Amino acid sequence: MLSGFASSLLQRVTGTDDPAVLKASWEDPSILQVLGEPSLVRAVEEIHENRDKLGKYKEVNEVVLAVRKVDSLTGLTGEEVPSLPEVPAQITPGYFDVEDWDQLRWYEKDWRIGRRLQEKGFCILKGSLSSDERQRAVAQADELRRAGGFERLPREVISGYFGEGSAWTRNLSPDDPQEEALRLVESRLLALGSDLAHCSVAFSGFRLQGHMPGMVHCSRGVEDQPNPGLADPDVANYYLGIFMRKKLKLFYFLGPNPALLSVCPATAQDESQVFRTVLQPGAMVVIRAEACSCGLFPSPSEPCTVVEVDFLAEQKHSKESAGDRMVPPQELQEWLLDRLKAIVDNDVQADVPEEWIKLARQTFVRSRPAKILEVSHRLPGQHCVWEEVALGGYDCITEIPPSKWEVDARGTFLKLKQGSLLIFLGEMTCLEEEQGQSDDLNSKDGVCPNEGRSDEKAPTEENKIKAAEADEIKSFKCKEKEQRDDEASTVESERVYEEVTETSLWLDVKPGLDKTDPTKASVLEQVSALGDDIFGDDPLVGCSKRGGWRMHLAVGQVAEKTTLLGFIVWRIKPERNMLIVSQLAVPEQFRRHGFGKMLVELLIAEAKRLPQVYTVSLSSLPGSVKFYKRLGFKQDTFSSAKAAFLRYFDPDPAGADDYKMYTRHMGVVEGVKTTFSDSELADFGLLEGSEVDARQVLLYHSAEECLGQAGLGRKDTQGQSIGFFCGLSGNDRYFEWMSGSLKTSKIAASLMSSGGVVNRIAWFYGSKGPSMAVDTEESSGAAALDTAVAYLREDRCARAIVSGVNWIQLPVSLILCCATGMLSASGRGRAFDESADGNVRSEGVVSVLMEAHGRWRRAAEAEVDEFRPAAEEWDAELQDDMQKHRLLICGSALNSRGQSSSLLAPSSAAIQDLIESALKDAKCPASIVDGVEANAGGNSLSDAVELNILRRCLAAEDAAKTTTSSASVRATKTLIGEPGPPGGLACLARACFTLQKAVSGPLIHLRQLSEIAAQQADEDETLAPKLLLTTEATASL
Repeated sequence: MLSGFASSLLQRVTGTDDPAVLKASWEDPSILQVLGEPSLVRAVEEIHENRDKLGKYKEVNEVVLAVRKVDSLTGLTGEEVPSLPEVPAQITPGYFDVEDWDQLRWYEKDWRIGRRLQEKGFCILKGSLSSDERQRAVAQADELRRAGGFERLPREVISGYFGEGSAWTRNLSPDDPQEEALRLVESRLLALGSDLAHCSVAFSGFRLQGHMPGMVHCSRGVEDQPNPGLADPDVANYYLGIFMRKKLKLFYFLGPNPALLSVCPATAQDESQVFRTVLQPGAMVVIRAEACSCGLFPSPSEPCTVVEVDFLAEQKHSKESAGDRMVPPQELQEWLLDRLKAIVDNDVQADVPEEWIKLARQTFVRSRPAKILEVSHRLPGQHCVWEEVALGGYDCITEIPPSKWEVDARGTFLKLKQGSLLIFLGEMTCLEEEQGQSDDLNSKDGVCPNEGRSDEKAPTEENKIKAAEADEIKSFKCKEKEQRDDEASTVESERVYEEVTETSLWLDVKPGLDKTDPTKASVLEQVSALGDDIFGDDPLVGCSKRGGWRMHLAVGQVAEKTTLLGFIVWRIKPERNMLIVSQLAVPEQFRRHGFGKMLVELLIAEAKRLPQVYTVSLSSLPGSVKFYKRLGFKQDTFSSAKAAFLRYFDPDPAGADDYKMYTRHMGVVEGVKTTFSDSELADFGLLEGSEVDARQVLLYHSAEECLGQAGLGRKDTQGQSIGFFCGLSGNDRYFEWMSGSLKTSKIAASLMSSGGVVNRIAWFYGSKGPSMAVDTEESSGAAALDTAVAYLREDRCARAIVSGVNWIQLPVSLILCCATGMLSASGRGRAFDESADGNVRSEGVVSVLMEAHGRWRRAAEAEVDEFRPAAEEWDAELQDDMQKHRLLICGSALNSRGQSSSLLAPSSAAIQDLIESALKDAKCPASIVDGVEANAGGNSLSDAVELNILRRCLAAEDAAKTTTSSASVRATKTLIGEPGPPGGLACLARACFTLQKAVSGPLIHLRQLSEIAAQQADEDETLAPKLLLTTEATASL
């Protein structure tokens, strides 16, 4: 017989007091589900009073389903009731995915259960407990509940467990005698979870690490009051920590009566994808919590008991740690957002945890933020994964490759079509003139053949070439008996070519040892004869000396006799990073058959494998140039204004006055296009062959990638109000133009102008928004960002592309920086470290796509000028927060240091004013700051001043507070160097990625805090714990 309270609820839901209808309704799961929620009961009762209210609740499937069922029981047609989407057919009672799991071997058990967990996210098993054991466990739970041993869960939390099936809960203890039967159930779950832990990586992608204590759940009875609401923030934090952890959920359904099980996939789009079945007593269910959520809906008159054990996923303290988190229940999220919004609206400070104040300020900003939609960057270290750079602290600084700048040297120059190895053809006069020595094997006593010339007056370029042709160049000189011209050199030799079989290579021939072998002795005699015939000297004599000369031979079988096919003599000069070829010769009867090519390709391949070799020195005779072109080299024209790196390098910093640089390191961007194709030149309205600034090309491709990530193309931007703000500084093209390397034309002025670089891209995309170049030296990119934020806040453009670019096209900028002494001689930027000796220059380009965040209006009642979201649009504002964006810029500021001791000296007052202005613009206290991206790059004084100011600005505002939060300090410039204009945007790109992963990388190269920074920290010990300097050693703990 129904109790009075249950009968009253049923009459309200069914709208009748007919006993037959009430009895049938009591047995229907859809109506019982409505009875468990007072708001649903009121909704159904309202529809019975006025059928026009159906439109109001047409989206609430539980209400629609209950009304349709009541109509069918009372004899109404229910035609006006909206149709529900089709749901999967219910599984017949007694159905299980696996019935005999306890009798299977452990590997079969893992495979059968794990396969279903991988396919659908859950698996229903037939439990191994007998009915008597289950009844004893249920009786123990009922007895403990009546004795007050259970507690009520907050209503915002129950959906994270089993919904209505978790109205009462109790944690099992290991030694309570009143829980003996319940602990038996727990032991079965622990045994199953331990077996599944062996294959958890295969079916879930994570490893199981420990488990939570067993938990008993009892459903709500008919006469139970609704669960209380959540009030304590500490309790909310506790449940957030539980629900946001990945886990494998195992529970044993003890009954004693069936209940409706609902399993909703995390990717479900509508009600049709929700799985429902009637769960029988004795069933065990395994659920991947990150893939599915579940709920139990028993009859209020027939409460059920469930025992649950959660196996937790292994937490990774690395770049994947953010992926270990799950979304908490929707009700708990809404409760948390309501409390955080109240803190911000009422400016609550008292009796509220500091972390809640910080979270509230970070969630609901009072300024008008700008959101970053997409980020595109080309920075040093593109050969490695960006995750390694941003999260792991990968050092992207390398030695400057010789191929970075073109070389000025006498003779003809050839480059490989594939690869970065640079080939020099000719004497390296500009590199050897200081020693007055030649690398020619046949030079006598190491004296250059041209040393007897008068060096009082530098010869002209024309005379140099004539002298090179006239002199007997011993560095790989092919002197033949009859001088051929270029055309005659392509004619096939008239001598009869004998067929060669079994060709082989002899490497590193040692004449003194190899003459003991008769076969090798015969080949060496042919080497001596060939060398004397072509070069007038025996090459074996030079190889026997201790000068480092080495010889490779190509031999083959000709008429069953081992015959010489060619030889090459070479050596490595490590102080010049050069491999020098002295002689290369092939017998006349074997020429034009690829043996010389085979030897050269062997040597080039060996040079590429040697890390100390950057260049290969060959011959510059016209016939030789033709020979090398056939090997796959191409000829390049070099300007005399473009100098080789080695020519301008001097390790002594005092040589900076002589147009030298003392650094060998920089952050190099490789694999990027720096020239436009003919079709791209036509798109930009330029003539074919126009020499465009490399920064123009980098900006275009970066902006194109950034817009492409947002799904925008050139057609989508035509006529739109999109602003282009670019930070760039300096221009190496002026140096090229003054040296005569660039031609003067009608468009030369626009091609060399920084403003023209940005305006041409805006013209290409057809934008009607602002377009400007910002030049504030190293802060150009950050200044462009601040300008774009101001334009977006004032609705002067709908979207903005903010970019920063720097391209070190010539070594001029490095030489000038070395003259100031600001660059690191060791080639590493050691921020805050005792051994810091300067920063490292680098290059790169960064672009971000931005737009104003949300819909805003100016508060008319406010006396101060501030933006607030409209109250009636708050739900839409929250929905806008969920849309894709990388991060929000809440505050921005820009200033100058004012008058200080010098132009380059750091100003602590200016830095402090800048930080305070940015926080004021964001309308947020300094206590909300969790991380700081420092400008530090390796300058001891500037880094120490910046660190001290950060300590003071981020200190707690209320001196009475006993605890202060800490902020992690990072320095991106220690990873990629000082890129100049794109430096600030590079830090922003790293912040986007680290916020996505919720991991902060270490400060690399920090071993010992500098004496200046440590001294300033000791002066005020209360500020010391405010900043966290995470080193590589502490990051690995």
